[in-house]
Amino acid sequence: MMQMFSAWSALPDDDVAAVGRELSRLDPWSFWSVPASPDELGDFYVFGTTGAFLVWACDIDGWIAERFGRLRVAGRPFRGASDLRRAAKRLHDRLVRGAVRIEVQPVMCFTRANVGTPRHAQGVRIVGLGSLAADIANRPKILPPSRAQRAAQSLGVVLARERRKQDGGE
Repeated sequence: MMQMFSAWSALPDDDVAAVGRELSRLDPWSFWSVPASPDELGDFYVFGTTGAFLVWACDIDGWIAERFGRLRVAGRPFRGASDLRRAAKRLHDRLVRGAVRIEVQPVMCFTRANVGTPRHAQGVRIVGLGSLAADIANRPKILPPSRAQRAAQSLGVVLARERRKQDGGE
């Protein structure tokens, strides 16, 4: 029987931190990146002028390829894309309940695998760690910054910038 990779395993903290550092390169006045809820799949929610994203960090090694429309890592089938799509749909539903209607794009960020050019596979955006921020920022602008910020706030997240303003630090 062929071994299959499962997307959902414990990820080392340094890989999640690396994704967080990459997301911190986004313009802080146009993008809001917050850690995902512990009860949801994914690692970060990103809201910005280019849309809403559910980013999941994956530490699998190997070459990423598509074969017959299916994602493969090191020649073996990769599982987890459908779970990430469902998690993005749940996040979209939460946003709608918060009176913010934005489609959520699921993004798999491979921290160790050789991805090549960012692309869509199985309904998920596939990117390497070094191109994550650029891939999100270089998309067409579809939201005003205020609406993207409202989306982040609708999840009950108090953004660090807002917290500093309330504390009189800004």
